[in-house]
Amino acid sequence: AQHDAGDDVFYADGAMAARAASRPVVIVAVNGDDAAAAATALPVAHTRAGALLIVCGDPQQINAVLGAGV
Repeated sequence: AQHDAGDDVFYADGAMAARAASRPVVIVAVNGDDAAAAATALPVAHTRAGALLIVCGDPQQINAVLGAGV
């Protein structure tokens, strides 16, 4: 409902991330040991972030998926 309302802030889990619209800032929390979920959600979040992508979690896991130095 928050996403459909077009509000500035909304929550989406990994399964819904692909349906999320672009936002100026996207914040992703990678928690747990589900590498497959992170591998799916992070690239989607990267394409949806207009100006800034903030990723919190294990730097090795994040770097492996995004190919970036954190």
